Formats: sequence, structure tokens, C-alpha cells
Amino acid sequence: MTYRILVTGERDWPSEQQVHAALSSVIKRLNTNDIVIVHGDCPTGADSFAQSFCELHKIPVERHPARDHGQWPACGPKRNAHMVSLGAWICLAFWSGVKIQRSGTFDCLTRAVKAGIRVMICPM
Repeated sequence: MTYRILVTGERDWPSEQQVHAALSSVIKRLNTNDIVIVHGDCPTGADSFAQSFCELHKIPVERHPARDHGQWPACGPKRNAHMVSLGAWICLAFWSGVKIQRSGTFDCLTRAVKAGIRVMICPM
């Protein structure tokens, strides 16, 4: 069984170290190399930090850029729905809790909860 770790987070997330530490902690708990990290492929913030973690540790990654799901602004929620529909063992949400409306992170973590995916919110 491949364990899918879905990462969602704010595009201006400030702490690469926090993203790396959270991913390391989850992977250590799983105690397997059969994992893939899934993220929305934003070039900044939590997605980019998840990508750098994958590159550093040679972990398979699955990127889902919003642009592959139509025109802005509808592409973000469509991408989130697609990522969640593929399933995950856990969703790590790097969310400050400040922004709810028009927040891609909040949209994704809410969809994950509704889909029965365990969600770990990693606040600033």
C-alpha cells in the first residue's frame, strides 16, 4: 500500500523548516518507504517546501498545478477537489487560520475532512 501524504498550505507560508519537520514526523511514524507526497505545485510557500523536501530525501512526488484545471479563479478549487478525490492517508495543512474566504488551503483541508481523510493542521 502506498501512503499518500497530501500537503496543502498558504502560498506565503514562511517556514520551510516546519514543513520539513512535519513531513519527517509523519514519515517516521509510517515506518515505510512506500509513500508519495502530493501537493498543488505552487512555486512558493508550503508546496515549494514540500517539493524541496522530496528532492532532498528522494521521495516520489505528485504535483497538481492549478493551471491544469481551467481558468483562474475556479481552477484552484477544481484542483483541490481532484487531489482529494485521489485519496490520501493524511493531509498536512499549513494554515494560519486567519483567512477562510477565498483560501485555497481552507478549501482543500475542508474537502479532505469531508472525504474522511485525517487532517493535521500545522499552524504558524
